[in-house]
Amino acid sequence: MHWRVYPAGLRGDQSHIMSVTRSSVHAKWIVGKVIGTAMQKTAKVRVTRLVLDPYLLKYFNKRKTYFAHDALQQCTVGDIVLLKALPVPRTKHVKHELAARKSSASFPINKSYLWEFLRLNTVCSEAMTHAASWQSSQIQEHLWREDSQTRVAIESL
Repeated sequence: MHWRVYPAGLRGDQSHIMSVTRSSVHAKWIVGKVIGTAMQKTAKVRVTRLVLDPYLLKYFNKRKTYFAHDALQQCTVGDIVLLKALPVPRTKHVKHELAARKSSASFPINKSYLWEFLRLNTVCSEAMTHAASWQSSQIQEHLWREDSQTRVAIESL
């Protein structure tokens, strides 16, 4: 997919949203879902994020797969994990390590799992600050509008 990048002001006020959304992939803290644990001490994590198409002005899901270092081999497929960027990559593929984990059995998956994960877990305040800093208000409103029934189920835990 080709990304059109416009100078500020050409596409209205949406240029700052594009930069916030695109820069979120390079954040130090990433939340994703484990999709594979076949390798030793390595988990395969899929991260889904919303990306604004500058031409259509519509959000689409874009996903990327990361390999994360799981020293204790405690992850299972379906777990929601918080990834932390390593200062020095272990290999050319493994550039993140697992910072926190939430079992999939007690956590229903929906598009607002990032904020629920950070709220339900006892993650350090630095992770909450990093996650909140790159999240724009329009994306946050879109995520919270998704599924009110799932939100009620999560809050009752």
